[in-house]
Amino acid sequence: MAPVSIGIISCGIITIGGVGVSVIGTGTVAFGLLAFGASAVGYQAFASLSAVGWQSAISGGISMAREAAIGALAIAKHENNKIAADIARLSEFQWLSTWVLLAIAILVIVPAIWHARAVTQRMKAD
Repeated sequence: MAPVSIGIISCGIITIGGVGVSVIGTGTVAFGLLAFGASAVGYQAFASLSAVGWQSAISGGISMAREAAIGALAIAKHENNKIAADIARLSEFQWLSTWVLLAIAILVIVPAIWHARAVTQRMKAD
């Protein structure tokens, strides 16, 4: 298990991948204390499609949590209200989401470009 892991299935402290399992997990499907993805499961889960969180969940679709949920379909003690936004720290999430998306772009796109250039150079050498 690496501190930072990038891959199709990644495990570590911080992960970026198709499926990420970690403390801070990002990916298409993310699992972790703090989970960001299309689908996310964690203590606090932030997703575009569906989120399941122990404390809070925010998504554009289905959100389920014990305490606070914000989404098109929200299931929790506090649903789509100011209390839910405070518990889920919505204002912090809006600030943080920009940086998370930037980090994902840098950690995924930059290595992909580097790899493509290395492969092109090897193909020219042959």
